[in-house]
Amino acid sequence: MGDMLAGQVKDRTSESEGERVRYRLTLAQHLLPLSPILIAGCAGLSVRLMEPSNSATDGLSAAERHHIFEFNIATGVFIVLLFLVGTLMSWSFGITLTPTEARVHNLRRRVIRWSDVRAVTVEAQLGTRFVVLHEANRRTRLRAPATGLLMRDRRFEEKYHTIGQWWLDHRDENQA
Repeated sequence: MGDMLAGQVKDRTSESEGERVRYRLTLAQHLLPLSPILIAGCAGLSVRLMEPSNSATDGLSAAERHHIFEFNIATGVFIVLLFLVGTLMSWSFGITLTPTEARVHNLRRRVIRWSDVRAVTVEAQLGTRFVVLHEANRRTRLRAPATGLLMRDRRFEEKYHTIGQWWLDHRDENQA
């Protein structure tokens, strides 16, 4: 259970495929960046729904008050849906390490053979550190593992070193 919350899943498959390691965003990394949207939206909606009627709204017809109420509800539903879509889209982000390849799960999924990888590095962007796989003519920044101000991953260094070690252990011998 602790490994699941930390964003790592190890599974043992058939002997021919060997061991696979899967790194994903942690639970806090899924929820924390989107939580201000949800908190602000819920706070604004609750203030709107609980405010007493004033003289400005007393002159409104029942139909106009109903339209305002519908707008407030629709806004709240939109904010909740925005939060859920953001969370669900990022749920699969990460990388799966296999003996022959790295399966990158970003917005666009890719399979990178270890023999094509030239280096595994860490790059920082706006205070967030990401693992990057360098190929001959391309670089792929992984969305997970990552660590930063709102995306703290205490095991980031360990995950980075594991990915690098898998590359060193499984790349072609003539690259070494």
